[in-house]
Amino acid sequence: MPARNPLFKRPSTRDRPKTGATSDWVWYCAETEELAPVREPVLIASTELDDGTIPALASPAGSEFDLADAKVPENEAKPLKDFDPPANTLKHTPLMMGDSVGFKGGKHAATLGPLLRFEGKLYWLVMAHVFDGAFIGENIPDDVKLVHPSEIDCPPGVEPTEIGTLKYWSGPLYSTHRSSYYLRTFFSQVPIDHCAVITDWALCQAYGDGLAEANSLRYVPEDRVDEVACSHIRSFFLQDPKSRVVKVTGRSSGLRYAIVSETLAAVEQNITTHELYIQNAPGWPGMMTRDGWNSGGTGIPGDAGACVIDDETEALLGIVWGRNTYDGDTSMERITYFTSICDILDDIYEKCPDLGLASIAGGDSYRPDRQTGPQLDEAESDVDKVFSHMESISSQSSAQGVETQAFRETLATLFVERSGLVVIFKARMRFDGIEGKELANELRHALRDLGKGLDQDSKTMEQKACSRRIKRDAGYIADSVWRTCDPDFAGHRLEVEKLTLSGEDQRRYVMSLLQKGKSKNEHLSAPDMIPEVKSHIDNDDESEANFELEQERKLERQLSEKIEELENFILESEHLVILKTKLRALLEQDQITRGVI
Repeated sequence: MPARNPLFKRPSTRDRPKTGATSDWVWYCAETEELAPVREPVLIASTELDDGTIPALASPAGSEFDLADAKVPENEAKPLKDFDPPANTLKHTPLMMGDSVGFKGGKHAATLGPLLRFEGKLYWLVMAHVFDGAFIGENIPDDVKLVHPSEIDCPPGVEPTEIGTLKYWSGPLYSTHRSSYYLRTFFSQVPIDHCAVITDWALCQAYGDGLAEANSLRYVPEDRVDEVACSHIRSFFLQDPKSRVVKVTGRSSGLRYAIVSETLAAVEQNITTHELYIQNAPGWPGMMTRDGWNSGGTGIPGDAGACVIDDETEALLGIVWGRNTYDGDTSMERITYFTSICDILDDIYEKCPDLGLASIAGGDSYRPDRQTGPQLDEAESDVDKVFSHMESISSQSSAQGVETQAFRETLATLFVERSGLVVIFKARMRFDGIEGKELANELRHALRDLGKGLDQDSKTMEQKACSRRIKRDAGYIADSVWRTCDPDFAGHRLEVEKLTLSGEDQRRYVMSLLQKGKSKNEHLSAPDMIPEVKSHIDNDDESEANFELEQERKLERQLSEKIEELENFILESEHLVILKTKLRALLEQDQITRGVI
């Protein structure tokens, strides 16, 4: 088993030798403590030498490299040995990412993640399965405590410290997932319907001392270098993750370096998901031998929740949740799965809208600013699917289908009948020299600003869909107001009436969208459990008709409730108040200019 002390490190600036190397990576010989610059290898292989060092061997990009000494002959393959002793089980103050955590009374250990801020409150981000066995059911009790270190890491007679209370989680354990916008962005070769990822997160409201250093990454074992922490995260990694060098501190493995794979791993868990993963690169500076990685690399038991941090930018890239295998043949490559922080925060934003937007405590904020908005997982309702499908259509620059027209017609009707804009528009049209077209252009710009403001305030996917529809169809809505106020409008702009729909048509198209959305997403949800209805054969048709009628009525009630909620979101917003205040100010200016007051 290789020594736990690193053979490579990235020294602090004051220790870094001044050389002409193209990389600030350096060799570090544990025996002589000498530093020497090296260039970053491209494709590499490794073998552990007798003196305990690992040579980095580079080959041209795109070529194959074979190092016989790095392979284990098939006839010599052995079962995996026990894992290395956990590297970071001690109690620490202040807390840092990589420290040991568990739940009070639990028999599990995991790794502490970052400290996030939501609307002024601080929460620890950890893995949901840390709380396996903490309670029964889906509703979180009030007394589930996050402790440090985990109880299994405490010496006899020592009690762990409570550092937080579980408040939110991704849902029932081992069964939640979502469609990943992040993967669709950077792994375009993967079909959209294969871009589901596992979600496994929990938020614990933080308390206690020592939060100032919470987002520092602990350097363990501490005898490696003088510094206790090796980095401090202040931002989220939003770029292409492929082939990035990352560092991770796990409760069990300690500080390790790894590479993000250029491909995704297919994982079977209720459905097939495609996951990001990191892997060892034997021979690279800071990496481990294959056997060393198998028994002591990132992802061994106890590392769940460890932060994956981009080594170059020190931005938070994701959270570790598991490995492909924990035992078996040592010749099998161990890879470690993680979920992008973007997918985690998108999921939190969608499932816990009351929390608001996330930021790193002492660092940057994260705003889910996607063209199609956050995607829903298997728990979405039929009504949610309607708006999900609508928003994917509304990403067009202009309405091209009757479904989209139904959506924008509903919004236009809301502004015409209930926003109060018609009264102001009519009042301004009384003055000579002010044309309806001029007023409509002013209103169009104001409505776009309204849409932007509502978009920032959106806490649900439906709210975001409406906000973006208002921005995109500001001209249509303004023309609808103009048409209501001006009897000559039809002579100016006939095109606005080409696709108008009756209320019944709007409802019919919404129902049609529901059926499309349900068919499209059936593989994400459990089959509907319909109670068995016993009846005579002669009454089967009547029973089926009654059932369908009841289902339709139920859907209409749900849609009505959802639409009422969205109407209140728009009509009661401070942004609409600001818009009308500006228009009234223009009205007063018109009156003064024309000597009315």
